[in-house]
Amino acid sequence: MAVEGDIVFSRKPDLGAEPPPSVFPHWVHRIRFKCYVCHDAIFKMKKGANPITMEALMAGRYCAVCHNGSISWPVGFETCQRCHVRP
Repeated sequence: MAVEGDIVFSRKPDLGAEPPPSVFPHWVHRIRFKCYVCHDAIFKMKKGANPITMEALMAGRYCAVCHNGSISWPVGFETCQRCHVRP
């Protein structure tokens, strides 16, 4: 469930209702890391400037730079519910 400060990503309408959209807990990351850890090295600080797709994540880009199984839990079909939750 999304809370204040979370980023809820939009989905393409043709994808249907499942899985639910991804929710990024920005506030959790802000508590643990300085802004420069992610910006601008991994993510551009402009809404819509980061085309985050499952293909990009599986290629080790965006969230998967850290969510790789070594630094943090890995992105994959076993961990879908970590990001895809009802807002």
